[in-house]
Amino acid sequence: MHYTVAALIQENNRYLLIDRVRPPFGWACIAEHVEEEDATLEDTLKRGVKEEMGLEVITAHVIKQKIEQNICKDGTALHHFTVYDTVVSGAPSPKKDEVKAYSWFALKEIEKLTLTPYWTKFFLEEY
Repeated sequence: MHYTVAALIQENNRYLLIDRVRPPFGWACIAEHVEEEDATLEDTLKRGVKEEMGLEVITAHVIKQKIEQNICKDGTALHHFTVYDTVVSGAPSPKKDEVKAYSWFALKEIEKLTLTPYWTKFFLEEY
């Protein structure tokens, strides 16, 4: 099982979503596997947001934890997701080998996007 953290970043009733270079394909919030043995979930969240989009995490509050079937790039099928309501600072600066595209979307726009499986459930069924 992988532990995964994700940043739900909202500004002016719009959500920051990315389209990744590597699987899982589809629009999603910034997410990161916990890889370092001594890293906390929040450390991993801050690292992922900084690495993928060049943003600094100011505050992060857990809004959801759930174990999900979700096959990732290395074949792991079970993930323990922790989603944070995240406030960031800075201007988005996507890492080109991680992020194909990014944008801010209203919930009604998100309904029309092709999302990764986890984020389809999160935004369209649960949120």
